[in-house]
Amino acid sequence: MNSDDDLTPEAAAAEVGRAAWQVRRRARWPGWMFLVFAAIDFAFFVIVGSGNRTVSDALIPVPALLAAAIFLIAARQPVVGQDAQRINKPIAIAGIVTAVAGLVIYQTVMPQHFTGWLLLLAALMVSPYFVGAWRWLHL
Repeated sequence: MNSDDDLTPEAAAAEVGRAAWQVRRRARWPGWMFLVFAAIDFAFFVIVGSGNRTVSDALIPVPALLAAAIFLIAARQPVVGQDAQRINKPIAIAGIVTAVAGLVIYQTVMPQHFTGWLLLLAALMVSPYFVGAWRWLHL
């Protein structure tokens, strides 16, 4: 659009609405990031908790690599939503708390191999990220 175009009020309102929609869509990237993080974290917890030491040892650097990837992705995003601090901080804290609590539960009371309880525990450990994804994607 150039400055010589004469816009009707309706066309201007439509253009503003289109731009606002595009900004909102781009600002929702943390929701998709939380979904991907939850899926990778769930698989990580299940595989590491399944008891195969070779695979578990090979996957030890995954959380650090995932954190670095998330930082790089976040730094390259063109739009950061206004609600980022209000949503991301509690979700990150809840994710850390549930991961630590889940690891303590796994190490103290659960069998150290693959069971249905391991799947349930892994799902509970990543549930804050699903909540974060839902909050971002339903803004």
